[in-house]
Amino acid sequence: MHFKFPIIHMLCLFFLSPADAQVKILEPAIGDIRANQATIEWTTESKSTGTLLYGPTQKLGLSLSSPSLADGHTLTLKKLKPATEYYFKILAKDIHGKASESLLYSFKTDSLEEIHDTLLKMMAPPQVFILSPYKVTISWETNKPTSSHITYGTHGLKPKTMTEDVDTKIHIISIEDLTPNTRYYYQVKAEDETHHRVTSSYASFVTQNEVSKKPSLPKITDGPVIAVRSADRIKIEWGTDRPCKSSLTWGKVPLPTFLTKKNVSQKFTRNHTLILEKLSKGTRYYYSIHLEDRNQHKSASEIYSVMTEALD
Repeated sequence: MHFKFPIIHMLCLFFLSPADAQVKILEPAIGDIRANQATIEWTTESKSTGTLLYGPTQKLGLSLSSPSLADGHTLTLKKLKPATEYYFKILAKDIHGKASESLLYSFKTDSLEEIHDTLLKMMAPPQVFILSPYKVTISWETNKPTSSHITYGTHGLKPKTMTEDVDTKIHIISIEDLTPNTRYYYQVKAEDETHHRVTSSYASFVTQNEVSKKPSLPKITDGPVIAVRSADRIKIEWGTDRPCKSSLTWGKVPLPTFLTKKNVSQKFTRNHTLILEKLSKGTRYYYSIHLEDRNQHKSASEIYSVMTEALD
């Protein structure tokens, strides 16, 4: 599967009153790009229908719809031209008829001559997990083990660079000490042992607002601990600072598209246990823990990983 990251064209942003609030469209992922097709995935904060407007120019001209009410949509564009830049935007409408429109994005289809097996490439676009007003985690996957680099910063200031020299296919970098309610721009780079490089397009994220009377969010105080680990079974335990309901997202790749949500308990408790079974031997799994207290305050942990045992 071949993924590329979208080019984002900046548009003006307007603040809406709650009465006029539109459905929010989150950053799309562009995947499985081939010479004649590409797959677009996106999510919205509330259930909505979706329409893709697309075309080889910024006038667009073509459309494809996802008519079902859902918060996750996947559409595959077919009969595209090889080695051609395509532009697209997303239209969303919720159950109340509130409509919104995304920014304009673009991607380029592969050429017919491209040899995929020998190229270093990103298998999935970088994904941003916003953990707090001050911290985010960016993750992505490459088809070969590479080192990883992230260049990031705000408009008008000298960018910063973070580097991980460990060669791996799965890359997770946390950026801390950020400023609340601020748009940051970033670019991901990867380099393999033969010095071949792959670079994403520039993209951006906005950190969370810092509320003056910020509610106390639930947090993990003990663990998580791997209580049992075998070739096909993992038992995870953790404790929280207050009674919480908890759930867990997990999968073989630490990206939202590949994660499976597993409810742990609908009861409010401080001690939590989850058993994952029928797993693959010698395989690394990634997971993030989500908490909700009795006041409906929610929080999410960073991404953890655990590897099942490999049998001889």
